[in-house]
Amino acid sequence: MKIIRFTAIISSLFAMSILLGCNNEGPVQTTSSEANKVTDSELTSEQVENIVRRSYQYVAMYNVIQKFALDPASGSLFMEGFNNPVASTELVDHNVKTIARPNNDTLYQGSVLDLRHEPIIIKYPAIDSKYVALETSGYSHYAGVPLATSNGDFSKPINVLFYTDRTVGYQGQIIEGVDRIVKADGDIFFAFLRAMPHQA
Repeated sequence: MKIIRFTAIISSLFAMSILLGCNNEGPVQTTSSEANKVTDSELTSEQVENIVRRSYQYVAMYNVIQKFALDPASGSLFMEGFNNPVASTELVDHNVKTIARPNNDTLYQGSVLDLRHEPIIIKYPAIDSKYVALETSGYSHYAGVPLATSNGDFSKPINVLFYTDRTVGYQGQIIEGVDRIVKADGDIFFAFLRAMPHQA
């Protein structure tokens, strides 16, 4: 009796599975977003490493640039916000917290520029030094050197205009009194002048 009841239950379940299978109109369709959810959670170690290698510089530069502009604890190179150049009159040392290993053989003038609403013009003075370089970068960490004494710059004052493709109301046109135009690769841009002081 028990064997018959067990067999009957198994037979019923089997019959139900066949009936349910017949009502199925084909394989379950998934949307592309559902498919992406599945594949996103199954990244290989190589894919994860690739993502980290390609994105780390953005995180690192974001931290550095934001500290320069917004963190008073960053030390002597703190710029008190955006579009506010600061010239350091002393060589930096271990007290600077903005970057891990600052150069301590040059004086800095730094500017964190917000180029979204208007172009920014910075006037750099003539500098009597064999080594002066204007270095630029954004969150991408692609560094540029638009001005340098090795190119004959800084023998006289120079007005430099910075902008991006997204700067409101400006598309790279010539402006009277501007000596050099630098197109930035990001809306938040970093321009810092490094000058080697003469030994006394």
